[in-house]
Amino acid sequence: MDHPGGWSIGLATAESPLGPWKKHPKNPVIERFGYVGGVVKAKGKYHLYAAHPIDSTGPDYSPMALATAQKPQGPWTKWQGNPVLKQGPWGEWDDGGFSEAEVLYRSGAFHMFYGGTGFGHAGRLSVYGNSTSASFSIRRAIPFKQLAVSGCWK
Repeated sequence: MDHPGGWSIGLATAESPLGPWKKHPKNPVIERFGYVGGVVKAKGKYHLYAAHPIDSTGPDYSPMALATAQKPQGPWTKWQGNPVLKQGPWGEWDDGGFSEAEVLYRSGAFHMFYGGTGFGHAGRLSVYGNSTSASFSIRRAIPFKQLAVSGCWK
């Protein structure tokens, strides 16, 4: 799919996780980058992981990419080594790409939780961990949950 103007990332802040949320006046904080991303602060900077470029592997799916900044408002810099996580080879459970990833930083390592999809089979949710650098490598393990075609958990 072609999204007019591409996808951009905005920032909103609140004193409580329940809000009220206030949009940053200079949104978007990073243009034409990412879809359904997450931010983690580690090693003195903010790391934004998002599906990018969107739709490059399938509708609403793509490899995972990284942008970094010293503060949430930016300026954000796209990592030169993108993508940080590529879809699996043809026939693997995640050969269609990823979406809805979140990254945690714990005990000196980044841990990514992401949704993956394959061409011609149901989507799955998986976990990958233990990357001490910006780039991730996929472990070829069986995903811990698989969505049924109807959208219900098996």
